Amino acid sequence: MLYNGNTEFAKVRDNVIMKDPKITLTTDFLDYDGLFDIGYYFNWGQLKDSQNTLDSKKGNYFTQTKIALFKDSVKVNSPEYLIFSDTLKYNTETKLVSILGPTNIYGK
Repeated sequence: MLYNGNTEFAKVRDNVIMKDPKITLTTDFLDYDGLFDIGYYFNWGQLKDSQNTLDSKKGNYFTQTKIALFKDSVKVNSPEYLIFSDTLKYNTETKLVSILGPTNIYGK
């Protein structure tokens, strides 16, 4: 981990696990902006909560608003459905998915 205390910016690599009380984000490449409370991953990551698993090539997690933004090859696996999308937003508090790009949804 590399951390700059002046800019409050951290770069964490290899087997990264970021935990918020209700979610776990795993990736191998995480940058975290402490000034704006945003975690960024850019080489595949997975977010899990009590109901859903979301995978994508790129993503942002806003720790203050509990919103995750997923981009590129997004997959949502829930008990009721499977979603494949280009871009979507996920509220980790309400567990609501907002579709923002081309998407296919399949019921289970």
